[in-house]
Amino acid sequence: MGRLWNTPGPDGTVFCSTRAPDRRSMWFRTRTEAPLATFLWLDVVNRDISPYPGVLDRVHFDAMSVYVGRGVGGGSLVNGGMAVTPVRSYFSEQFPTVDATEMYGTFFPRARAVLGVNTIDPAWFESTEWYRFARTSRKAAANAGLRTTFVPNVYDFAHMRREADGTATRSALSGEVIYGNNHGKRSLDKTYLASALGTGNVTINTLERVREVRRAADGTYVLTADRIDVTGAVVETKQYGCTYLFLAAGSVGTTELLLRARETGTLPALRRERRHRLGHQRQRDARPRQPRLGHGRCRRVHHSHAGHRRLGQRRQSRLRRDRPTADGT
Repeated sequence: MGRLWNTPGPDGTVFCSTRAPDRRSMWFRTRTEAPLATFLWLDVVNRDISPYPGVLDRVHFDAMSVYVGRGVGGGSLVNGGMAVTPVRSYFSEQFPTVDATEMYGTFFPRARAVLGVNTIDPAWFESTEWYRFARTSRKAAANAGLRTTFVPNVYDFAHMRREADGTATRSALSGEVIYGNNHGKRSLDKTYLASALGTGNVTINTLERVREVRRAADGTYVLTADRIDVTGAVVETKQYGCTYLFLAAGSVGTTELLLRARETGTLPALRRERRHRLGHQRQRDARPRQPRLGHGRCRRVHHSHAGHRRLGQRRQSRLRRDRPTADGT
């Protein structure tokens, strides 16, 4: 639903700084809504901004709020970049009809290769000043009887080391995270989507919001989408028809589209259970003070894509450190 983030702003960077956000930070807001919004109950974190189709949105519900990425690349633009392969027994339990041997032998390794998944050099972790607070937290976790582990990531740790050495422009080590990373992160717009566009067989339509999905009399699917401009005004309403429709609008977006279609009767065959199984699609960490780092949504003919990630929940279920940033890169 957002824009293609490839054009520098007035400051020469594509994404704004986490510490000095401007209109590029939030999706049509007049003030930022950072996950950590206050310090000692004082509103000193958020900033007033001009409404614009920025990269981060916060969708509010009665019982929760969910952070989502807006732009080509989805939540990969604004999340922490953690790339964890699920434990095989858990995967098989949740997806018993999927061939786990094929997933773990072919598809997970392929995805890790395309995304450039890597882990931090343990020796550098132990020696660099940037991870001093992470090491302190690791010690505290051990004293509390908690285990820690390094988490694979799509942020290029070799680039991060060059940032620390002063030979590369800082991104992770400059606190970039929830409003996008200008360097170092292999988000989907730079990997899978770039490769797809390179085939010449894929078209991505930006700044379009699908508001209806219906089944036509001939069995095909019809999507109704509104195209907006940078002020948020609807400038065109379009329809797309397709034989096969893949929804990848994240937990919030996909659920919203399917529930609306079921309740309005445009997809009457949807099962009633659809409303009971919303996945979280978030990254959860307990972490010490560190610079923040980061990494939505596009609508395509035959494919609605939106990466959604909840960035706000910071529960201390276990300590996982693989980077010197507060959001995972």
